[in-house]
Amino acid sequence: MLSLIAPVAHAFDYKPIDAEVAARVEACVSEAASGGDGTACVGVIFDACEGSAGSTYSMSACFRQETDFWQSMIEQTLPEVLQAYDADDRRTMMDAPLSDSLKKSQDAWSAYVTAQCAFEYDQMGEGSMRNITAGACFQSLTAERAIFLRGLVP
Repeated sequence: MLSLIAPVAHAFDYKPIDAEVAARVEACVSEAASGGDGTACVGVIFDACEGSAGSTYSMSACFRQETDFWQSMIEQTLPEVLQAYDADDRRTMMDAPLSDSLKKSQDAWSAYVTAQCAFEYDQMGEGSMRNITAGACFQSLTAERAIFLRGLVP
């Protein structure tokens, strides 16, 4: 999914996310899951990244760092939500398990993110700014999904 920004981002060695910054984002997400403003959580890691005010090369790495954080949150949260739905055996109006609907939703979301961010990358034409544009796209859409999924945790 992140192949548009991966070659640039992995060439830059960013430091691990500061524990205090990660804790701030986690607290923000918990608040958002309880009805708070999730948009305030997005960009915190990027802003704290050493290269965020540098070249497009280092900025791409910082977008990747934050996107990786959100993707990790998705990978941790999704199985938890699916397990809860399976255990609860709740049904939709169509009598399909919610876990099946969520899996389909996740697959569709993943395809959408890949297509949308590729479009935004291509829309920028030539030059390194397209890496920034794609990075910001992946960052924001992945964060939005992670926050959404956290809100589903019972």
